[in-house]
Amino acid sequence: MLISFEAAEVLADRDLSSQHALAQRLVRGAVPVERVMGRGPVIESLVEQCEDADHLVVQRRHAARLRRLVSGSTVAALAARSPVPVVAVPELWSGPRATPHVTVALGEHDTGLSESGLLAWAFTEAEDRGASLTVLHAWFLAAESGEAAEVVDVAALVAPWRESHPTVDVRVDVPHLRPADALLRASRHSDLLLVGRRPVHGLQPHLGSVVRAALRESQCPVVVVGVAAHRSPSRPLSRSISSKSSAT
Repeated sequence: MLISFEAAEVLADRDLSSQHALAQRLVRGAVPVERVMGRGPVIESLVEQCEDADHLVVQRRHAARLRRLVSGSTVAALAARSPVPVVAVPELWSGPRATPHVTVALGEHDTGLSESGLLAWAFTEAEDRGASLTVLHAWFLAAESGEAAEVVDVAALVAPWRESHPTVDVRVDVPHLRPADALLRASRHSDLLLVGRRPVHGLQPHLGSVVRAALRESQCPVVVVGVAAHRSPSRPLSRSISSKSSAT
């Protein structure tokens, strides 16, 4: 149904007002909540708004698989282009678990990054939440000899972070599963799933199929950390209530 620009603006302002009031009730005066209504394309507007933010938090609406394939994903587009980490919260997420747990997924391109910001984010989040941490690196090869080498590589990568974060209960998981299947399985018992965005080559932003699967079907919030954010977070997610957010 086509409506006038003025009518659309009135409806948007009314919806924004109700969400602003809800956010204020949730934070109970702990932090200021800013209300901003932008005009223009959704993706470009949000990317511009989050330039000075710590994170961009968006809601992933529940939709049938066919509808997602036809309409595309605003969340995936933001995760590919955002200059800051994007947190995608499933619409049907029931909230944090009684025993907090964080999972960080290392892809084949992440295992060589000894100073990976992805691990820095993961250990900082786990430490701040008092959560246990799983470092996940799934592989799917026919040769059985590959398993031992993968375990050694990931364990060695994690070792310096164990030393710098001795209070974090961490374990390495190297399952013989397709990476997307391993991530979705991990999301069933995690409070947070961290994945890395590969460096972009050329002009078009790109997310790998595994990250897209996590954004599309994870049962817990997913944080996509891009190459520009490969550093320790200035504020962990559990403390960054004032980050820019949007329901999409």
